[in-house]
Amino acid sequence: MVVALASGLALRGYRQHGNAQLLAIHSPNRIDEGMYVKIGGINQWIQIRGQDRNNPVLHGGPGGAWIPFTGLSIPREKQFTVVLWDQRGEGKTLESSGASVADWPP
Repeated sequence: MVVALASGLALRGYRQHGNAQLLAIHSPNRIDEGMYVKIGGINQWIQIRGQDRNNPVLHGGPGGAWIPFTGLSIPREKQFTVVLWDQRGEGKTLESSGASVADWPP
């Protein structure tokens, strides 16, 4: 059992490292930020990524949590600054603020 647990943790670490390398942006004018912003009285998570911060903005959201699928946006990050938003009741916003759909809209 200990060997299986150790193997699982080692595999997880290996995959996390691989994902970090896949998602890394190396261009000099890149943008790669994630933060909570207060919207509608609660902290909501946004992620901003792109090869060139001067590119036009392409946004996702409001909607479901797309941040787990960031890898799908990599081709778009060459021509756009991609902004993903975990709206109220989704993803990291849900983790931070809890379920609050009942009181929406304010």
